[in-house]
Amino acid sequence: MPHHPTSDPQSSESPESASSTRSARSAKSRRSREVRSSSLHEIGGRCIGWMMQLIGMTLNLEFKQREQLAQYLETTPVVYALWHNRLFVLPYAWKKFFPERTMVALASASKDGAVVEAAVKNFNIDIARGSSSRRGVAGLVALKKAAQSGLDVAITPDGPRGPLYTVQPGIVKLAQSTKHPIVVVHVQYHGVWTIGSWDKFCIPRPFSTVELSIEICPVPEKLDDEEFTQRRDDLETMMRTVSDNDGISSKI
Repeated sequence: MPHHPTSDPQSSESPESASSTRSARSAKSRRSREVRSSSLHEIGGRCIGWMMQLIGMTLNLEFKQREQLAQYLETTPVVYALWHNRLFVLPYAWKKFFPERTMVALASASKDGAVVEAAVKNFNIDIARGSSSRRGVAGLVALKKAAQSGLDVAITPDGPRGPLYTVQPGIVKLAQSTKHPIVVVHVQYHGVWTIGSWDKFCIPRPFSTVELSIEICPVPEKLDDEEFTQRRDDLETMMRTVSDNDGISSKI
């Protein structure tokens, strides 16, 4: 009697069905990796936030223009500008000096932006996420809405990837469209660690002194192309005045 082999259910599966199964498994695997990645970045960001808090509590923060800025903020919301590598101390200082105010800051749509968002959430700072590949348009639109609702907003105009100490035009466009002035925040560290990142990111040493100062840069609502470029150049010069002469450059 001839032998008839029994059919294997898997071997009888059509090529199309097998391909669909593999695609489903692949998609599930990708989603799983994304969830794990998001969780890791959330945890990492929270750890950085705690480090900001702990180091900040030890610092001697000097901000002689605090009352001047407080009076100015009674009249208008503002657009804060600071260099990317000076970011570390600002969340703690913001909550310390202006605990009643909420700020919305721009962060990239990348995983780095997720870390930043998790790090600053306990400092009265919300995050607008924007894609650097699309020149941050989505993030700038979110900032504009926040500014028009009466909130202060903040941008690191050389972030998230540089060039270092170069102002990108987005912050000038934002100030122009919202009619809110730019407030440049200068941060001078006296004792600092630097990281080997593109911007030589600065972390103040515990118990060191950090000096904060501000300059106001109004932006007219109407500017032609030449005037717009000049305003961007003026802002960059204003921001570089301290950062080029505070000793950080020689240390990194």
